[in-house]
Amino acid sequence: MSHGSRARELYQIRAGTIGIRAAGFALAGIGGLVLGAGLVGVLALASRRGKRSVDEAMKEDSVFNLVSSADVQGCALKLVCLLEAKEEKELNDDDNFILGIFGRDPQAPSIEKMKSARGAYDYAAFMGHKFGLEACDALFYTCDYSYKQMIAYVGQLRA
Repeated sequence: MSHGSRARELYQIRAGTIGIRAAGFALAGIGGLVLGAGLVGVLALASRRGKRSVDEAMKEDSVFNLVSSADVQGCALKLVCLLEAKEEKELNDDDNFILGIFGRDPQAPSIEKMKSARGAYDYAAFMGHKFGLEACDALFYTCDYSYKQMIAYVGQLRA
């Protein structure tokens, strides 16, 4: 192998690694969302038994603060929006796992709710439900990933 072809090969490996890292960085908010869906699901069960505490609400807020700070490209926002835009019959297990946080009939968040980290995700859920897929793509244009790419990442995390 010549020196030039070896250099090209190393460049391609590095570029591939950077691409993987960039994807992981861009989708980090979705990773937090998956973690949050698991936690919120546990909290919802406690809530149904009448045991929801201030501590549990603070845990949920902490999760959304984490998701929000990791979601620099808005991919978690876009995914929430796209999921709420989908028809019920089109939803799969991974979709429903994430939607467990928001429900299927999200309401417009109040101004007070919009001041919280979760407020932006409630807004994304509402916009997807109310205005559909095109609105999600227009609102969250900073995320270049498609629904299929993002939900595949969710599936990998849940596996």
